[in-house]
Amino acid sequence: LDLNCTSWKTFVGYRPLENFALEGAYHSLFSGRSALDGAKVESTGLSASALAIHSLKDNLDLFGKLGFLAWEGRSNGKAKADGTDMLLGGGIQSKINDNLGIRGEVEYVGGDLDSTNYTAGVTYSTF
Repeated sequence: LDLNCTSWKTFVGYRPLENFALEGAYHSLFSGRSALDGAKVESTGLSASALAIHSLKDNLDLFGKLGFLAWEGRSNGKAKADGTDMLLGGGIQSKINDNLGIRGEVEYVGGDLDSTNYTAGVTYSTF
């Protein structure tokens, strides 16, 4: 299927070093209807990634990420396909204050899924 869909994700991360972080995420990759038979198709996944971070200014960072995404595709609620594929990405993030930030990134999932996702969002940090 060649689908153009809105996707979303939620993630948690840990940044033990100034230039390194780890992230885990839940992805809702796509949801739509098959053009062939009208069946509802959707895919979700879990990812784990390592991030290399480069600070441009006090509150502005560039980052690159490398990880994997374990995904499952369903049609009419029944599992039809699954796999684990490489995840590559990069982006920019900025702090608004001590807790809130904004982030934009692009992620490419290779292998069977062959998907590119562009995201923009808000981050919340407790540290």
